[in-house]
Amino acid sequence: MENNLKKLKMTQIFQMPSKIRLYYFLIGMIVFSGSYYFGSEITMSVIDAQLLFDEFEFQVIDIDALSITTHNLLLALVMFVPGFGVIFGGISGFETGVVITAMKTIYPELQDFPVLALLLVTPFGILELISYGIAISRSGMILRHINSKINLQLMIRPVIIEVIIVLVLLFVGGQIEYLMINFIGVDYIVGSENKI
Repeated sequence: MENNLKKLKMTQIFQMPSKIRLYYFLIGMIVFSGSYYFGSEITMSVIDAQLLFDEFEFQVIDIDALSITTHNLLLALVMFVPGFGVIFGGISGFETGVVITAMKTIYPELQDFPVLALLLVTPFGILELISYGIAISRSGMILRHINSKINLQLMIRPVIIEVIIVLVLLFVGGQIEYLMINFIGVDYIVGSENKI
């Protein structure tokens, strides 16, 4: 009886990539992209926007592919934390959107810029959104299994697989983002020398 119950729980976990796993994944992406959008729509004074933008410019001026990948991977790993990862994912998305608000405040010509395009159109944006969606959704799923008192050892394998998938996606995304920054130019990205 106990073996049958264990097999049933194992089957439930690994068959989840059907509708339920997809729903969790979509909710994870909505949490991040929705928070990002709200962050990009807040109002900000020019002084605050300039301070934030100066800090952002300082961070990206000497950026490379490895630092991009490492930064994004650290964010994603925290998003895997049961329960807290959902909240952290929302905060990360919001803070990313706030940077966009700062850019729009400093450069009014960007007011009509479709902010979601950075996530839904750029290759690295899509890869990052998928990665964060996987991590945030897994965070919610683990919390659900904790509340259901399911043996968490059964979750180890799918979590490891998803962490590897996220690592690969973010590595590729980091390389693409770095190449695009080099191709377009850092000055264009951060808006200096009136290139925006």
